[in-house]
Amino acid sequence: MDDGFVLSETTAILQYLATTRELQDPWYPADPRSMSFVHRFNSWYLLNLRANAALMVFKTHLESSQGLELPSEELKEMKANVQNLLKTKDRWIQENGGFIAGG
Repeated sequence: MDDGFVLSETTAILQYLATTRELQDPWYPADPRSMSFVHRFNSWYLLNLRANAALMVFKTHLESSQGLELPSEELKEMKANVQNLLKTKDRWIQENGGFIAGG
């Protein structure tokens, strides 16, 4: 909450704080090209890592709450997919000096 203003979603919060607090590197680059890497990462994260992890948790808990069991092969595949996405994220950040857009 910021002076009565409530905002959700990490991407929106980051952009709001960067704008209202004039955050600079490494939090939120002022350079448009570097900033585009942050936007690209956030889009990738939401469409890939977050979506796949949420689907895995949802299916696992929904099916178990209804007395159903997720086929072990399907669960194994979902876990492997999420682990690969985490490795991709880690590699991307490592290649950029510990930051999304370079440090």
